[in-house]
Amino acid sequence: MPTYIFTTEAGENIERTMTVAEMERCRRGENYLLSGDDRRLGFVKRDIAAEHRGMSSCPGAWPLKSDGAGVHPSQIKEHQEQLKSLGISTDFTTDGRAIFRDRAHRRAHCEAIGAYDRDGGYGDAQQGARS
Repeated sequence: MPTYIFTTEAGENIERTMTVAEMERCRRGENYLLSGDDRRLGFVKRDIAAEHRGMSSCPGAWPLKSDGAGVHPSQIKEHQEQLKSLGISTDFTTDGRAIFRDRAHRRAHCEAIGAYDRDGGYGDAQQGARS
């Protein structure tokens, strides 16, 4: 069952685990009126951003750490300098994984090192297009 996060009018976050059907029964347009003891809270709003924080497997979860575009830890400084000379600033984890800030950054990095981005999608070409 999914866990949903709701925000009260006072700004307090509350988590509730329920089925999708139960959650939809609580829905009142943009607001939700929870059942049971939570009814005393009145109408609450669903906080979708809070529900997905920290989920690296979630599409669009940036920054993205890439093994495929990574380097050996002893080569990090050398690659950072090389990329910087090409106008791309890429950070690396201590174990050598490349850290991409967004789709455009990933695309630019892969082009600079001559790598084919198999995970690149339709939106990558649009977002990272250069004029």
